[in-house]
This record gives sequence, C-alpha cells and structure tokens, in this order.
Amino acid sequence: MCELFGLNGTIELNLTPCLEEFFSHSTEHPDGWGIFNIDKDEIIKEPLPAYESSLVKKLISSPYKATNMFAHIRQATKGSMIYENAHPFRKTDASGRVWTFMHNGTVFDFPRLDAYKESQLGSTDSERILWYLTDVVNDVPDESLSLVLADTIRAMTPNNKLNLMFYDGSNTYVHTNMKSTLYYATVKRNDNTATLFSTAPLKALHDLDDIVVTESWTPLPLSKLMVYRDGRRIFESPESGSIYTE
Repeated sequence: MCELFGLNGTIELNLTPCLEEFFSHSTEHPDGWGIFNIDKDEIIKEPLPAYESSLVKKLISSPYKATNMFAHIRQATKGSMIYENAHPFRKTDASGRVWTFMHNGTVFDFPRLDAYKESQLGSTDSERILWYLTDVVNDVPDESLSLVLADTIRAMTPNNKLNLMFYDGSNTYVHTNMKSTLYYATVKRNDNTATLFSTAPLKALHDLDDIVVTESWTPLPLSKLMVYRDGRRIFESPESGSIYTE
C-alpha cells in the first residue's frame, strides 16, 4: 500500500525531521513519491523510490518549512511506475476550484470509476477517484461541499479501502475506513494551531522545533470525512458504518 503525510495549520514548521522519517519508509514503498507545498502551490513528484531521489535529498538537506503540505510514498497495487501514476494528483472542477488529491488503498468494487479509464492521465484507481469527485462537485457551492463529499465517499466505502487526503484551495479533507492506518496529532505555538496526519505515527513529531504537542498521534475516527482549516477541525461527518478489513 502507500503512506500519507500531511499538515494543516497556521504555524510554519520545519518538517525536516518528520520528512526524513517518512521518506525512510520508501524502502517498503518504492514505486514513487510526491510532495505538495500548499503555501507555494507547488507539486514535486517522481516515479522512483524516494530513498534514491536526489530531489528528496535536496528537499530535506535544509529546513523544509511549511504551514500546509502533503507528502506521499507509493507502493503500487494498480498502475505502473510512471510519472502519471505518482501522487498527488490534481484536477480543476467546472467552478474553477483546484483539487489536489492522494490516496492509500485500493478500489475493488465501484463501477462508476470505470468511465474515467480512457480519459485519465495515468492508470491508477486513485486518480479515477479524484476525477469522479470533481465531477460530483462541479456545480456544488462551497457551503455544501463537505456534506456532498461525505455522502459521495460514504457510497464508495463498502468493500473498498479509502484512506484519502485532499485539498480544495481552502480546506484539507481527510478520511480513513481501515483501523490503525491514519493518525493525527495537534501542536501549538502560542495561539496558533496545526494538525499533522500520517499513515504511521512518526517519532520525529517530538523533534519539531518550538512547538507544544497538545495531542500526540491518535487514530482518526473511522469512516468519517473530516475537514480542517487553519489547523482546526471544522466538519465531521456521521460515521458511514463501512469499515474495511484485510
């Protein structure tokens, strides 16, 4: 499978300790890597192991600072090892919102995604999820997005593993439906807050500079869509009741 890491907040953190630990897991997840610096609106990704990448070495050789970001390392279950299959993916909906998306899991049974096989850029089920979600929300106003997305993801979860992180230009959305595969932690600096997300708890959380850890790694509630802005949870959907087990 893949691993996800993310940050949503108002604190600029030096994430190098966490990224070093996260990318060290690429020995087990060698099929590509990507990083999305939301502050800079910049995606960098490659279809090779992060541990072999000179770009990764350069990124973490000096302080990597961000207030909002995503990172991904891929262990392919579907789709070959090419640039178009590396996460994160990006798509613009009909209203002009730009969505950036990454996924850990596999879609085994959701035929509505098949319609995107010919038009998608790569060949992953993850990219098809993004294309489907953007079609669903094309004409949905901002104030209704969370509810519509929660209902859409709820319909997708039966028999599928959906650990998701995505961003709409304002908010970060997070979802897991498999036990102990996505965690969050909260930190503070003065009156500012940040929430971090990770597939596996990272010990390096406690090596971050000049912050107070107010909640260490805690499993995200299962089968609920969570929405974050400025480091705080602003929406939590009802539980769908569909939990994936291997």
